[in-house]
Amino acid sequence: MALKIHRSDHPDLLVDALCDVIAPPPADPFAREVIAVPTRGIDRWLTERIGATFARRGIGDGIAANIDFPLLHRVITDVLSRAPETAPSIEARSGGALVAHLDLLLHDHAADPRIAIVTRFVTGPDGEATGVQRLRAARKIAGLFSSYERYRPAMIAAWSR
Repeated sequence: MALKIHRSDHPDLLVDALCDVIAPPPADPFAREVIAVPTRGIDRWLTERIGATFARRGIGDGIAANIDFPLLHRVITDVLSRAPETAPSIEARSGGALVAHLDLLLHDHAADPRIAIVTRFVTGPDGEATGVQRLRAARKIAGLFSSYERYRPAMIAAWSR
């Protein structure tokens, strides 16, 4: 499978280039085309535009079918997780692994004064830490770390130093 990247200031030019790529019938009639999209909604718009472009060009009956539209982030993560050099890093930062690690840290270091505010959040009215609240806190912290890594990589690098 080849990766082709097209960019343009105008979406109609991208649709035309995309149709040039997917118009020839694939060797395997059951093979799905994969087109990464930045947001949901773009997939429906693209399906309509591809179908209309095919109809205008006289290709088939103007229907766009057998196309997957994963989010761009998912495609990048999938590709990086298959490369031996980057797979461990992707796995360590995946939601489940990071949340489990943070949950364990919150449990083991509940008495640490540096995380007193988190400990207060995960402690129930009886003064005992609840697993549900601790897990909720771990998920929230994991989400924050992921967004920091994406949008503020310099801050993460400074923390690690």
